[in-house]
Amino acid sequence: MQRIAVLAAALAGGALIAAACGGSGAKPAASTTASAASTAAAATPRSGTPVPGNTAVAIVGSPFPTYTPKPYSGAEKTAISQGAQVPLAEFRDPKGRFTVGLPIGWTIASDVVGVSASLGAPGTIAIASLGVACSPGATVAAQIAADRSLLKNVGSGDLTLDKEFSTTVDGITAREIPWQGVAQATNVLVKHWYVYFEAKGCAWRLLLNTYPGANEQEMLTIFRRVLDSFRLQ
Repeated sequence: MQRIAVLAAALAGGALIAAACGGSGAKPAASTTASAASTAAAATPRSGTPVPGNTAVAIVGSPFPTYTPKPYSGAEKTAISQGAQVPLAEFRDPKGRFTVGLPIGWTIASDVVGVSASLGAPGTIAIASLGVACSPGATVAAQIAADRSLLKNVGSGDLTLDKEFSTTVDGITAREIPWQGVAQATNVLVKHWYVYFEAKGCAWRLLLNTYPGANEQEMLTIFRRVLDSFRLQ
């Protein structure tokens, strides 16, 4: 259970490096087009960048950042203007566990847990974030229980199951749970979609978080495209 809780802290909610349910601390990708070069740049994880997590800061005790408005980068502006049809670049897990399409112009970060992609300038509240995480040896039921406990403990809301429905990822039946909570550091409402399934010795969690200012329907369309692109290796 300790291992499950650690993984939940690392990517619970999948959003952002800087704060619980809240900000973005990674520098945006520099690419602004769907050319081969920009695709590669957008899909390449940044060495040493932690996988973002809504609750990671609260768990490790790091101070919350001070948020100051900063302009979006050219890549982010391009990604926003492209909306639901923003091109996806294939991300290949360095451990060889999966591939997934992630939006070009979003900031990519990965480590042993999985990968995340966020849309938001450093020091600002993100528009949205996506994530893929593997909890080795866990069951979906245990992972959901760990996530619920962790989120309650840090005051980020409750992952309620009353709106749960069934979906499919790479041909595998999965549990999708939409929920919402108030960001601990920024006091804004964040909406979440968590998709859980078990395969190849992992409890997998694919997720979307949307923040104030996001076009929710566009982000959900992107999330469906990301789910459709996910393949176990």
